Order: sequence, then structure tokens, then C-alpha cells
Amino acid sequence: MIYTDIAHPLVALSNTLATAKSTTANGTAFDLGTVSSCQRLIGVLHVTQISARSIFTIQSATSSGFASPTTRITFTESTAIGAELPTPVAGPIADHTFWRCTFTMSSSGGQKFLVGMAIR
Repeated sequence: MIYTDIAHPLVALSNTLATAKSTTANGTAFDLGTVSSCQRLIGVLHVTQISARSIFTIQSATSSGFASPTTRITFTESTAIGAELPTPVAGPIADHTFWRCTFTMSSSGGQKFLVGMAIR
């Protein structure tokens, strides 16, 4: 799913706003291209329901299998409903074209969240 406005196209790496997640997992891999030296990686997290402490990241890799992923953004541990827009990561990120989010939950429960990214 891609959300756009005039300033930033945002790709939803994981959108559980309709159906809550209750386990630790890796999100779907997306081939979104590289980050050039004049671009930045922008991440966003929006939590609308939380029942356990959760950590969210954005990772990149050279292949869709994520054999050796690199964590590019780690969001502050979520303990309450809210949103976060961390400091953008400057390019270049030249050899990694695949992107995903990961989420680690300290216990089972119903989390609803959106993790998105943009390359600008």
C-alpha cells in the first residue's frame, strides 16, 4: 500500500490498523530501490493499540530473503499509543534494495500499528 502527498510518498511496510498482531515477526519484503547520496531514508511509526512493550525496526538487504539484513532505523520502544518520526538516515545505501519492518513484542497481546518509510 502506498500513501502519497505532495511532499513524501510513504510505503506502508506493515499495516495492522485493521487486524491486530499478537506475535513477534518480520514484515513482508519490498523491493523499493536504493538510497542515493543526495537522498534520505525516512521512517514513521504509528501505534493505535498496544497491550505489551514493542520494538519496531526498518531493515534493508541485498535480496528478498534477508539472509544478512541491516537495521537502518530502530524506533523507541513502544509502551503506549502514539507516533514517532525519527531522524532521517542519510544516503548512500547503495547495494540494498529490499526493505521490511520487524516487530518484537515482549508478550502476546493485540498491537495495532503502521510502520512506513519513504526515500526522498
